[in-house]
Amino acid sequence: MEAEVIKAELVLPTHMSFKRVQTYEKYPKGQSKVRWKQLKQIIQAENYQNYDPDEPNYVNIESPPSMQPCKRICDITGFEAPYHDPRTNLRYANADVFKLVRSLPNEYVQRYLALRKAAVFLSSVPDCSTWTCVTCDDCSSKRVVALELGEKNLYGTVCDSISGLDQLRILNLSHNYLRGTLPTVLFCLKNLEVLDVSDNGFVGRIPEEHLSGIWYVNVSKNGFFGSTGGNLCKNSYHIKILDISVNNFYGEVPQGVGNYTSLQCLRLNGNNFRSLPKGIFDHLGHLSSLVELDISANSFSGALPDVFCDLGKLEKFSASSNFAGLVAQLSIDYEP
Repeated sequence: MEAEVIKAELVLPTHMSFKRVQTYEKYPKGQSKVRWKQLKQIIQAENYQNYDPDEPNYVNIESPPSMQPCKRICDITGFEAPYHDPRTNLRYANADVFKLVRSLPNEYVQRYLALRKAAVFLSSVPDCSTWTCVTCDDCSSKRVVALELGEKNLYGTVCDSISGLDQLRILNLSHNYLRGTLPTVLFCLKNLEVLDVSDNGFVGRIPEEHLSGIWYVNVSKNGFFGSTGGNLCKNSYHIKILDISVNNFYGEVPQGVGNYTSLQCLRLNGNNFRSLPKGIFDHLGHLSSLVELDISANSFSGALPDVFCDLGKLEKFSASSNFAGLVAQLSIDYEP
C-alpha cells in the first residue's frame, strides 16, 4: 500500500515590511521589466541600518536548516575529507595527508583544530578547581597539575595530546578499561611525580625516558612486554615505589634496579624474568630503605644469595615459584 502524499502550497504574506516598494505595486502582472539585482546591491538599496533590530531584513533573517548532511573538510588541504584521525582529531583526505597529520607536533595540531573551533584548551577555563578529579595550581594561569581518574569506567586509548599538560605532576588512570600503547610523550613530562596506570589493558613496550622527578610508578596488571621494565625510571633516583608486576616482561632484570637507593617497595612478581644480572645482589644491599620485595612467580633458577642482613627495614619478602633450597627458609624469616 503506497503512502498518501499530501501537497501543500507555501503561502507568503502579500506585503513584507522590509521591502519599501513591492514589485506587484510598481509593475502590474504581466508587465514586469525588473532586472535582477545582486544581494550586495539589494542590501545597499534597502538601507537596513535604519531598521529596527527586531525587524527582519536580508541580513538578520535566518535560513531554514539544510536537509543535506554536513560536508567534512580536510583540516590540512581544504578538500573533502572522508577520514578522521582518532589520535589527533584532525580530518584528512588521503594517505599522504595522514602521514603529515601524524608527524605534526601537538602545538600545530591544536592550531588546526582551533580553526574549526574543535581545540580544547584546559588552561583557558577560568576556574578548573570545580572540575571532578582535576586539580589545578594556585597560579593565575590555572595549569592542570593532577588528573585522578581511577575507577571511572574509562575506555579507549591515551592520545599524544596529553603532552599539552606540561605541568602535570600526578596521573592516575588505574582500574579502567583503557587499551593500546602508552604514548612516548607521556614519559617526557618533566614534572611528573606519580604515574599509576595499573589494572588496564595496555600493551607494548614502555619507553625508557628521563623522568627525573618521579617517585611512584605502578604499571601492574597490564600486557606490557619486553626485556626491560625496571629501566622505566633509570634516571629517577628518587623513586620509592616501583610496581611492574603481572605483565609479560622477560629476560634479565635490569641492572639499574639496584641503584634506586630511595626505593621502599619493589614488585617484579608475575612476569617471565629468567635471570638476575651479575652483581645485582651487591646492589640490593644498598637498598637500605627497602620495605617490600616481591620477585615471586617468575622463572628464576639456582640459589638465592643471602644479602638480607643489609636490608634492615625489610618487612615483606616473597620469591615463591622460583629458585630452590634457601628460598623457603628466607620467605619464612622475612615475610610477616
